[in-house]
Amino acid sequence: MPAVSQPHSSLREVTAILYPPAMQEEQCRRIIGWKCDRPEWTGNYDYFQAGSRYGGELTAIQRFSPMDLPPILTAEEVVDGVFRSATLLERLCEADWLCPLPGYEEEAYFVSDEVYRVLCRLLEGEKPPRSSSEPPPVPGQPEIGNPSSLSGYVGAAKAAEFLDLSPSTLRDYSDRGIIPCYRIGKHRKYSLEKIREKLEKEQRESGPGRFEALRGHLR
Repeated sequence: MPAVSQPHSSLREVTAILYPPAMQEEQCRRIIGWKCDRPEWTGNYDYFQAGSRYGGELTAIQRFSPMDLPPILTAEEVVDGVFRSATLLERLCEADWLCPLPGYEEEAYFVSDEVYRVLCRLLEGEKPPRSSSEPPPVPGQPEIGNPSSLSGYVGAAKAAEFLDLSPSTLRDYSDRGIIPCYRIGKHRKYSLEKIREKLEKEQRESGPGRFEALRGHLR
């Protein structure tokens, strides 16, 4: 769990994160039922169709955390443990359904209680809009796409260092679609492997050109 930095969090705010109020019983039963009976991933929102409602006795732990999540999660943990898709997390953040904790520059952290609230909205059939960075949808293609993880992704500082670019240049390349990334709130996550593949593909198709400065990283 990250250290909570001042002045972003008071003792009351930290206590609320570590010891959130118990969730409503119906929400707990819906989440636990979905967790036990969740369908196979199809790339569509039907993955979040609520399964059978859990009818057993709820423990105190289940009332606070029906999926046994830690109080604070990294973006990678949110994707791997709940939403299964970095694309979906990107949409949730852009739509302000889910916001990373303030005060952290390189990594995005989320409060589990907020993750559960968003999960309930998905289980109720709500869908966030596509993010502004996504290409237009293709008819017949899955709504969310293949399951994706943020494992192995790095923050902007490490990606800029790898490419020997300034942070502002890296951001500009990302905004122009030259360097792929996921936008998690104000944070950006980069796969060095995908960057390498992207640049190699561009160089094969169009020659060095605008990527001349990056050639040393592809050898």
